[in-house]
Amino acid sequence: MSDRNKKGQFAPGHEGNPNGRRPKATPEERLLEAVAKYAPATIERALTVAQGDNAVLAAVMGYLTETLRTRNFELQLQLLAAAQKPADNGVH
Repeated sequence: MSDRNKKGQFAPGHEGNPNGRRPKATPEERLLEAVAKYAPATIERALTVAQGDNAVLAAVMGYLTETLRTRNFELQLQLLAAAQKPADNGVH
């Protein structure tokens, strides 16, 4: 049985892609993709520029340290929250 009418169009209620359109990336996902793509080169450039100036190097390293510390803290909170959730396997 065909889902198309005589003109070759899909009949009402029947679409050409049964799985539907793939979901768009959220703004957060796009940001994380951009960071993963561009951050290493940006950090490398900042460190290269900072080599001639200890104050700039200290600022870059301080920023990187704080960023990594914050991200590590967020991951620890997520792991702790996941560990505190009751198991869904029926065992209490």
